[in-house]
Amino acid sequence: MIRAKKGEVSAQSQAMPSQMSEGWIGVVGDFFNDRNASPKEAQKRLYDILMQR
Repeated sequence: MIRAKKGEVSAQSQAMPSQMSEGWIGVVGDFFNDRNASPKEAQKRLYDILMQR
């Protein structure tokens, strides 16, 4: 899909299934809203979401 649009995706929901997108948004939101959130843990959680395919 990205190749068909010359590398352009206007929303992450176009690039991944909705459940995966919701998980991604949740992890990013948790990271920015929690001062104690570790970048390493957020990275692991994002990786885990992407590997669920």
